[in-house]
Amino acid sequence: MKTTIWILCIFLLPLVLATCHLERIDSIGNDCATVPPTAQFSVSTENCDIPCPVTIVNTSENADIFKWYFGDGDSSSLENPPAHTYTTPGTYEIVLIAENNLGCKATTRKTVVVGGTARFRVQLNISSINTTPLGLAQRNDGMYHLLYVQNTAFGSQYVGLTGDKSGAAVGIPTLSISSPQPVPYSGGFFIGGFNSASARVGVVDANRNVLAQPQFQFNGTSNSIVKGVASTAAGRVAAVGRGTSGSTKKAGFAIYEQNGSSALNTTINLIDGHEGRAIAERPNGMFLYIGESGGAYKAFSITATGLYNSEVALTQLSSVLKVARLDGDNYAVLGYDGATPRVVGLSGSNNGTAATVSWSRTIPCEEISDMVFTSDSKIVVCGNDNGQLYYTKIPLSSTGASEWGNKTAGEPGAQIRGVSVIQAADGGFAFLAEITISGSSDLYLVKTDNLGNYQ
Repeated sequence: MKTTIWILCIFLLPLVLATCHLERIDSIGNDCATVPPTAQFSVSTENCDIPCPVTIVNTSENADIFKWYFGDGDSSSLENPPAHTYTTPGTYEIVLIAENNLGCKATTRKTVVVGGTARFRVQLNISSINTTPLGLAQRNDGMYHLLYVQNTAFGSQYVGLTGDKSGAAVGIPTLSISSPQPVPYSGGFFIGGFNSASARVGVVDANRNVLAQPQFQFNGTSNSIVKGVASTAAGRVAAVGRGTSGSTKKAGFAIYEQNGSSALNTTINLIDGHEGRAIAERPNGMFLYIGESGGAYKAFSITATGLYNSEVALTQLSSVLKVARLDGDNYAVLGYDGATPRVVGLSGSNNGTAATVSWSRTIPCEEISDMVFTSDSKIVVCGNDNGQLYYTKIPLSSTGASEWGNKTAGEPGAQIRGVSVIQAADGGFAFLAEITISGSSDLYLVKTDNLGNYQ
């Protein structure tokens, strides 16, 4: 009999314990049903561009423990987490799990769509030495590459997609070019100028390496100097300027490989007395060569070997800063008409003959410095006006309103001079400027969206 009772006890014990466990679960379940936690929160925005700070307000009820997942690998266990900033475009799901002290849980979600156009403006604070900006490029990884000079020493600063400096500024001590004229190329720069009494072009890659800086005289001349450079479709450096032969000023034209080897070095005999100021590659192996003589400018069409083909007078301009190829056989020349900034459009016929003036318009600012052809077939120009960075977006015509109006960016107590503009990989625009405060100059970078707006 005793044996039978022990067997029954052993058999019934798990059942009794299981019954007790079920009763406990039912008790908690009843509590969760009676006073359940409610997970809820609001966000400051559900759609924004990088850098995108999202402020979260937790309005959950009957909860003591919180777990947040922000969709980008970050999480938090704070009741009210600080603003979370997204720095990469994408669609993110913010998940909140709210739990009370009985282990009852509730979950809710919100989606935030982050666009790819970063907006910022930032002074770089390179050093206590006066720093003059020269050029701006964007690397394949999206990093902005800023070229500058301090006295005669070149340097480089990387800036990230949200305006933060990426590492310290780095000097480029081996680069030696006077009156440098840079253009961006593949995240780095082609630079023209001179060294001593010889012309020089430099090639600095996206990693700050000086690949070459050949020094030369334009063929048959002395005292040569490069006044303008451009990149060719083959990745070469096209350089224009002047040299002298006796008392005659000669128009120089040279093409160099990135390793510093010469592909062409010549003077253009039929335009003696002119000096090259700017260059752009045309279709069919031709070049548009902007030359100046006695304050008068012409656009010459020349062959890839430097032979004269044709010309057109640029009577609208008394000085030229830059020429840029637009689409097809169309170009824009940036310069001044007296003291008035102006852009002149040129059009060719894709056969290498003379390009003709097709439009011209003034730019309503004090000074102009650079321009870029945009992906939607407009031109963004930059300069300065009333001590502020100035920029605008214009159509390729003499008439028609500026798409953005006249934009400016400034800082209290500062003078800001626009230097360079590029269209960024995200479709917005980046402007490099010089900012001067109390006589000390530094780099200033403004990044806008595709509508010209910054934060």
